Amino acid sequence: MDKKRIVLLSSLFVAISLLFTSCVTSGKNGIVSEKEGVSIKTGYYINECLLELGAGEGNGKSFEPSATAPSAEFETKLLSEDYSKTEIVAWCDGNTIWYYAAGYTDIEDNKIPLYFDSSAMFLGCSKLIKIDLSKFDTSDVGIMENMFSCCSSLKEIVGLNMFNTSNVVTTQLMFFGCESLETLDLSSFDLNAVKDLDGMFFGCVELSTIYVAKNTDWNLLDAAAKPSSTLFSWCFSLGGGEGTYYDDSHTDVAYAHVDGGESNPGYFTVKP
Repeated sequence: MDKKRIVLLSSLFVAISLLFTSCVTSGKNGIVSEKEGVSIKTGYYINECLLELGAGEGNGKSFEPSATAPSAEFETKLLSEDYSKTEIVAWCDGNTIWYYAAGYTDIEDNKIPLYFDSSAMFLGCSKLIKIDLSKFDTSDVGIMENMFSCCSSLKEIVGLNMFNTSNVVTTQLMFFGCESLETLDLSSFDLNAVKDLDGMFFGCVELSTIYVAKNTDWNLLDAAAKPSSTLFSWCFSLGGGEGTYYDDSHTDVAYAHVDGGESNPGYFTVKP
């Protein structure tokens, strides 16, 4: 059995268990993002909408912001809370799943605040090749667990380099099974509050480069953080900026820093 097939089977098993977990715990914290009158629903709820629109089994190949509201011909899914002063809707035109919020996706500098629990937001969206999150504000997000898990066709995440992760406490399995991703730009990531990042890149078999800010070193995270033995498991193509290549005996947080070559090997590359 080839490596990709193993990843797929493992991804399916974990996705099912995590989907159940997300269903049970979604919204448990009770914290809702509400800025400028717009309130979006949980990551798990949005995931249900995206799968219904064809992101898992269908023609939804990208998730992108729209500068205009949908026409009456399209069936829409409501992504915002009922009490939100601004409706956020999503629809699929056959190839693209669009999302729109008046005043947020049609005005350049405005951004939609994501919910505190944004776990499982794109879980199992295996048809998506591109996800554009440039119109979202992640500063209120505390849970990014399982956020892109099993997006097996995903090649591009627009806006990832602008994520505000200062309040995030878990990124466990965030990119699990994203076997088509080749690069990730995490140059804006601040994980000082994170307590669990295990399996974050597990199964990213084509991932060759992880860009970070200068001096990034996740090995310095709070000592209370959970073990991270599978942080880089099955990242067979991964290499650091100074020539360090993937070694299956080094898959934990010890190599989660900027590559310093033979004297201080790591899997990260400083963003040019």
